[in-house]
Amino acid sequence: MSSTTSRQRGSSQRRTTASAPRSGGTSRSTPAARRPPSKPAPKPAARRRRRPGWLLPLAVLGVVAVVGWALYPAVQLQYQTSRRVGSLEQQYDTLRSRNNKLRQEVSAMGTAAGVEDLARNNLGLGKPNETVFVVVPSGSSTSGSKPATSAPPARSMIQSFLDAVFGVTASADATHAP
Repeated sequence: MSSTTSRQRGSSQRRTTASAPRSGGTSRSTPAARRPPSKPAPKPAARRRRRPGWLLPLAVLGVVAVVGWALYPAVQLQYQTSRRVGSLEQQYDTLRSRNNKLRQEVSAMGTAAGVEDLARNNLGLGKPNETVFVVVPSGSSTSGSKPATSAPPARSMIQSFLDAVFGVTASADATHAP
């Protein structure tokens, strides 16, 4: 047998395949050595995975919308309750400080000096043989005056926005004011 090179074998294959195909086999028009490298053919059983594209953000948005819609009443109730608790705590602090002030006044009136001070300042009384001058500022009335009430605290933009979203009104915060 003579030794042949791969070139010679390729050329002989080319000649043989170009002529007549063998029975039961397939013929190739180009030899394997000269064929450009090609990508392997995809397997028929495995399909290509497509990118979700615009469906994934739409699905996430839909899930967020449904969860938000389902939880809105609970979050609304919680927000309204927290606002009410904050308002009541503020009223409690105001009443507690007023109560402490009244306790101090009562304890001061229990002494002789406290009674004398009350009689001089509030009633305009004086000691015997003493002349009392009462100076009344112009434009003010001497009748019972209302105690000063504290102004409602300023609300932030976020709190105003949340109040609008959850339906909290300013009059709801001011209920049961002292």
